[in-house]
Amino acid sequence: MAWSAGGKLFWPREFRGVLRASGLFADEMVVVIAYALPWLELGLAVALTVPYCVRIAAAVVSVLSTTFVGIHTYLVWSGTVVACGCAGLKITYASRETHILLAILSALLTLASFHLLFFRVRASRSRKPTDDDDGIGQNSSRVAGFPA
Repeated sequence: MAWSAGGKLFWPREFRGVLRASGLFADEMVVVIAYALPWLELGLAVALTVPYCVRIAAAVVSVLSTTFVGIHTYLVWSGTVVACGCAGLKITYASRETHILLAILSALLTLASFHLLFFRVRASRSRKPTDDDDGIGQNSSRVAGFPA
């Protein structure tokens, strides 16, 4: 998400041009989207690193990335190709193949966000050391899998 925000933050004029060229948004919305979307993406990237914010951030990412899948799929289907700042710090070149690739990447991002939402990853519990530990968590009486 942070990587995707980069190009939009550094080149907002070009991003506004991309939004206008897509023909998907009214001119009034283009300015709002051009300034709000990169900050939202950057905020989501930060929120995904904060344990208490992961689930809500993943929910927003899933909505956003599903929207991106729809936009890129529509652009492929309609035959409209526009440059895009979706995949990094440069405005990517306009091509049908690029929109297909970005639709696939957005779908993978959606799946990753679903994983964060529905499959809770639990941290492993650390084992308490015992008197016969050798300091690295192994019982020195059990070597190479042989019982004590």
